Amino acid sequence: MGTISARKRKDGSVAYRARVRVMQDGVTYHETETFDRRPAAAA
Repeated sequence: MGTISARKRKDGSVAYRARVRVMQDGVTYHETETFDRRPAAAA
């Protein structure tokens, strides 16, 4: 399952953080990446 959240940067612009939960070998962990645009985060 994944979520996208908007966050403000220090310079006032908006960045979109995509967070995905991944299960590998019975272990669950999170991967996050920050994007400049929401469509890129959704992809």
